[in-house]
Amino acid sequence: MGDGDLRTTLATGARLLCGWAFVAIAVLDLVTGFQTGPYLVFHLVLLAGGLLLLQRPQKPFAYAVSTTLAVLTTVVAALPSNAQACCMRGLDVRHGYPLTVLGWNHRQPVHFAPAHTIADLTFWFLAWMTLSFMISRVGRGGRRLPHPVLGGPSEPAGSDNSAPPSTTAPPSTTAPPSTTTPPSTPAPVPHDKSVGGLP
Repeated sequence: MGDGDLRTTLATGARLLCGWAFVAIAVLDLVTGFQTGPYLVFHLVLLAGGLLLLQRPQKPFAYAVSTTLAVLTTVVAALPSNAQACCMRGLDVRHGYPLTVLGWNHRQPVHFAPAHTIADLTFWFLAWMTLSFMISRVGRGGRRLPHPVLGGPSEPAGSDNSAPPSTTAPPSTTAPPSTTTPPSTPAPVPHDKSVGGLP
């Protein structure tokens, strides 16, 4: 087995393991502790992203773009205070979405949640990956060629279906004039009783 085959096998195995793990976590958490709001959104994205990883891989460039966008989105989402963020609800101030990354009480030290940060990175990575997959599918659907009209084989472009005008004269329906000579009428015999011209 070459180095290329080994890398392909390891990448496929990692993708399938992550896909199964995301699907299992999403299903178990939704069944055992169903909630609404950011908790529900987080697990739905986890489920959709896990199923997408199990079905078809994407190009390495697409994974790199999704990872970069996930890091940027996690940082931007943690800048404002978000009272709707999931978890760590006992703190007065919370930052991050969908899970709280930073939180503190007034005049108290800041609490940083590394596990929530990894979960937020995973959430945004799967969200961007799913969005890019949907955009690519829509783009491929718009570039499809129109289907030929049913009812007969399609004609190539530029072909002329009109037949050239026929130069053959149509057959005549009138009968040709008859060339048969009618029987001649015998000359009339004179009523002269003389024979041989004798009186």
